Amino acid sequence: MSHGQRRGILGNYTEPMPKTQATNLQLRQRVARRLRHGRLAKKMSQEQLAEALGVSTESVSRYECGKLAVSLDLLSRASRVLGLPLEQLVGGGPTGLSATEAELVEGWRQLGTRGQQALLELVRCWTGAQEGGRKTGESSPRRPRKRLVQPARSDTTAT
Repeated sequence: MSHGQRRGILGNYTEPMPKTQATNLQLRQRVARRLRHGRLAKKMSQEQLAEALGVSTESVSRYECGKLAVSLDLLSRASRVLGLPLEQLVGGGPTGLSATEAELVEGWRQLGTRGQQALLELVRCWTGAQEGGRKTGESSPRRPRKRLVQPARSDTTAT
């Protein structure tokens, strides 16, 4: 097929699709993170996931580290086993986000409602403090109800 024939089929699109090693590596790492998050969310061990997928535990470990690419067939099986849409395992996530921001969004989605509320409150407290206080018209952030870490207690008593 000549360039002219291809142009007729593809319309005005003449740029090649970007397919680089870096793109493949990013996809493999994204799938690896999402497989691991999905497994942990289901409270499954690598051994349990390996058995459900019909692969070795070592293979699951290599998939989760991004050292081994996951086939489409295996992604489909993992999607069913983990109860996740296939798109969630491979999708690029929200556009315009850095890798760290996308990881935060993924982590957010794994939290329950209480965890999301607590994290949002923490973010609001931190961003208000870093901006030199709260903005005009904003209420002050609420204090946490419970301490997350208890202070150390001394074993000796004063006499």
